Amino acid sequence: MSELTLNEKKTHIERLAALFRSSWFVNDRNKISDAEHKENIANLLKNLEGDAYERCLNLVNKLEKTYSKKFVPLKEIYTQDELEQLQSVKTFEKEPFFNGECYQWKNYKLPINLFETSVFYYKHGLDLIDNIKDIVGDKAIIDVGANIADSALIFRDFFPESPIYSFEPVYNTYKYALKTLELNNIKNIKLENIALGNNTGESKMFIHDSLAQCGGNKISDVGTETVKIDTLDNYVAKNKIRVGVIKVDIEGFEQEFLKGAINTIKEQKPVLLISIYHSYDDFYKIKPMIESWVPEYKFDFVQGVQNNGIIAIETLLVAVSK
Repeated sequence: MSELTLNEKKTHIERLAALFRSSWFVNDRNKISDAEHKENIANLLKNLEGDAYERCLNLVNKLEKTYSKKFVPLKEIYTQDELEQLQSVKTFEKEPFFNGECYQWKNYKLPINLFETSVFYYKHGLDLIDNIKDIVGDKAIIDVGANIADSALIFRDFFPESPIYSFEPVYNTYKYALKTLELNNIKNIKLENIALGNNTGESKMFIHDSLAQCGGNKISDVGTETVKIDTLDNYVAKNKIRVGVIKVDIEGFEQEFLKGAINTIKEQKPVLLISIYHSYDDFYKIKPMIESWVPEYKFDFVQGVQNNGIIAIETLLVAVSK
């Protein structure tokens, strides 16, 4: 490989700087006073124990180091173990291949090359939850923000006896999800072409032009596609579902979803895997909100190292009833 020119190096640094700054955090943080910010950090750390406390503190420290900084080298943010893990992540990202029909990694097959690190490498943090299979048993898995049904493949491996309900509101993405189930010969996953939120009816979705960004489609007032929307509480009551796990990654609509799932969470206390990285408010407010509903939840945080350098991305709040 030829050596990078000075301009190429500058461009590379500028790109990394933009990623590190994580504008959705910086913009929101600028609106918060230092006193309120310190209170938010304290509430996030409250009641955490042992390794969970250390992991949360590590996440906050990374955000603080990169806040309003143009560039911070990875070696100043990641520990030595994380830097070594980053090399494994880079290796993983090169492994999927086109087999002549579809894209494949190990035994997993996808219609497009979207083998997300958080899904296939980190497995939504499921490996880190002690006795997760015993905790869940044969209860249902709720996959909110199914995308192309990639997470459903991982859930099927962990919970072969559990019914899986996957929700993907964007019709084009939903069609790819159906193709994923076909490619992997999976017939016992219920795939729903609806959104889940805090109301019932219809909503607008903002759709990315690029299929590679379909995971970033989100509910928005400036959306171009109308989708059906319901609450999880309605869906669970109507179908009499015993819920063991709820995974949610819906691009910043998580709090609205949770408000529409409050009865299910309070009554059934399922394991929660909630994306909290889409905004400052999600990062700091979702954990205290759930904690106020179910005080007996034990919380932890999962965030793998990211090859693209975004410090906040793919941060997962994990809640397990004590």
